[in-house]
Amino acid sequence: MKKTIDSLRVTLATLSLTLFLVPVLPALSEDYDYIGTERAPSATAWGGLRWSTSQRNGFQGRPRMATDSDTNNFITVAYDRFVSYYDVKHFAPRWVAYVTDRASANVSDQKSRTGVEFKRPSQFFTDGVIADASQRVGVQPTEHDDFTDCVPEGLTPADQIPQNLPAKNAKDYPAYVERGHLAPNNTMKTWGTKAQGKKAQYESFSLANVVPQMSAHNAPTWSALEAQCLAWAKELGSVCVVAGPIYDDAAHLRHIQERRTGQALNVPFADALFCVVIGKRNGMTSAVGFIMPHGTANYSFKDKAVPIDTIEQATGINFMPLLGEPSAVEEAVDQRWLNN
Repeated sequence: MKKTIDSLRVTLATLSLTLFLVPVLPALSEDYDYIGTERAPSATAWGGLRWSTSQRNGFQGRPRMATDSDTNNFITVAYDRFVSYYDVKHFAPRWVAYVTDRASANVSDQKSRTGVEFKRPSQFFTDGVIADASQRVGVQPTEHDDFTDCVPEGLTPADQIPQNLPAKNAKDYPAYVERGHLAPNNTMKTWGTKAQGKKAQYESFSLANVVPQMSAHNAPTWSALEAQCLAWAKELGSVCVVAGPIYDDAAHLRHIQERRTGQALNVPFADALFCVVIGKRNGMTSAVGFIMPHGTANYSFKDKAVPIDTIEQATGINFMPLLGEPSAVEEAVDQRWLNN
């Protein structure tokens, strides 16, 4: 039987009560800072808080799912430069959308936002908005430590990490689980002024922007695609990006587990990640999609390009709904995206 995050915390609370006779209450949303803003799925301004209207319109409509009407178990949380559609009971975003542009790409190329001023935050944070939504459905939200020293369930023998290794050494193994950004830290910090970039960078460390990701998949495999999105933004002026997890069997999800004990947690492990990139080519909407198998092997994202329709079938997400169905943009891979 899976040991959930909730049951882990209840066990600790009971132990503390027994040993010290001090009442321990479940964490409440007041313990968390409110950083993001909840958006209704039907909201016209559904995207990032600092997106312009033209940036929002570049997506050709909010990505749609059949679960949009279920506002108890799913919540849309907007930050300055990205928005997350978050599955509360499964502790993970279903999709995250962000925009990047030529100015950000130029800042990235200059490598001017590095060093102490733009040092990564030491921890990811639980947003009070997510904590409130979690409390409404009777679950505890994930916290930074819930991802600590974990591996995916069902690793092949070649990817196994010795259980007796200290965590600092286990981190060097390709299958070690990291907190994987969907709206990238390196892209968020390039926005606007330095102050705006620092704020966007901090917000990208929300756990609403995270899926468990194996170290070797996070970099260099996924990070190469993130960098290419900046390159496309420089080429085209701006691109709109939607990224998220793919689960091969939603009824029987894989999960992450504690490396030392093998105890499974209720945080799902994606079988692949997807990325949809939308922009204008010759004044017309064009898009390209990628399905990136979640493993330790290194491969080129260009080899994983697929029609947007293929990602829609794998995820249940309707991208660019304003284009209608069928859409030629979604039916084939536009090779112009892969030529540079």
